[in-house]
Amino acid sequence: MTSLSPTVGSYLVVKDTNKFKLSDSVLNSFNNKSGKPLRIWDTHLKGFHVSITGKNKKTFFFTYRNSFNRKRWLKIGDFPKINTIQARKIVIQVYGKIIAGNDPVEENKKDKFGSTVSELSKVFLTHYCFSLKTFKQCENTFKKQINPIIGNKKISEVTKKDVLYIAQNYLVLGADGKPFKRLATFNKIRNLISKFYNWCIDEEFFKGTNPASRIKNFPTKFRSRYLKDNELKSFVEACKFYLDRNPLPTYAIMLLLITGRRKSEILNLTWSNLDLFSNTMFLPDSKTGPKSFRFSNQAKEIFNKIYQLLPKDASNKPLVDYVFPSNSKEGKIIALSNLKRPFRNILAKAEIENFRLHDLRHTFATHAALLSKDIRAVQQCLGHTTLKMTQRYSHFIEETQINTNELISQKVKQIVSF
Repeated sequence: MTSLSPTVGSYLVVKDTNKFKLSDSVLNSFNNKSGKPLRIWDTHLKGFHVSITGKNKKTFFFTYRNSFNRKRWLKIGDFPKINTIQARKIVIQVYGKIIAGNDPVEENKKDKFGSTVSELSKVFLTHYCFSLKTFKQCENTFKKQINPIIGNKKISEVTKKDVLYIAQNYLVLGADGKPFKRLATFNKIRNLISKFYNWCIDEEFFKGTNPASRIKNFPTKFRSRYLKDNELKSFVEACKFYLDRNPLPTYAIMLLLITGRRKSEILNLTWSNLDLFSNTMFLPDSKTGPKSFRFSNQAKEIFNKIYQLLPKDASNKPLVDYVFPSNSKEGKIIALSNLKRPFRNILAKAEIENFRLHDLRHTFATHAALLSKDIRAVQQCLGHTTLKMTQRYSHFIEETQINTNELISQKVKQIVSF
């Protein structure tokens, strides 16, 4: 057998004496007892070699340079789990990928690291969802609903059945077996998974079929709940009752009612974006883009009361810019984000059921439309881009139709009586 050259560092010097036409018989003839690793290179296929450890473990490797001229070491497999002929065929296939401009080592890294739904969802949230208004909602959906079930699966392992299973957990079925509650939650989960997989395909993390693409959303009805006059009176009285106990959240809820703004728009307000002289608020992060809105003198009084509540600096200005400041778990000053408990207490005090925080916006739209009879004015107050959306919020149309029909009937009756 050809003698091997002296060692340099941890490996033997690669010279002609370290080169053979690799075969099973040649590999079986090597018995490394030196305690140091060595490499034996194939004379017929450039870059193809076997690494033999100090404990005589033999592993096939292929060395190449990628399109950036960086040297790569691709593990082919252990001998004798795969034989020399099989290893040689794999190397020839890898050659084809390299010629096509691919980097097999990087592809393997993608398969091994960050290829699970949980790992890639972090990248998805950072690069795709970060600028969205619904970022927090997307983050919570992955954290609480998607990742606990399929987070540890590779994206190539997720099937249509998995997507249905996740969303099915949040459906409420009726006595007839048909879903009748939380249909919007099902749609939200399904849509987010679909966007996630489309992003993975666009970024070349995944080359398969989107498992959510052929799952249809449930048709959902637009919610039409608002406070009638008697409920409105009870609600305002309950708010006044809780002002001394929990002023800031209660003031925020009252502002939602009398301004018709969205929760995020009120809670993220800053004093620098409020003009109390001209009764104007500027919303740089509104759902429909940066906008400014006017508010009533009653809303102005509430803002002034909040201003008096907050701690001030030496120049009598609030220490923080947030109108509704709060503390994070880390102790940082952030905008108030949760109104669930105070809102629930107010509803219990007012004895109002089946009512949500966003229904305050419905209430504003409905009463504004009833009072003004001008749907386009209400559209401007709500900040809607289309009149159709405003009509969904304001429910005065049916009541106006009833009143109009009643007036016509009375008129006809009077005419007939003559």
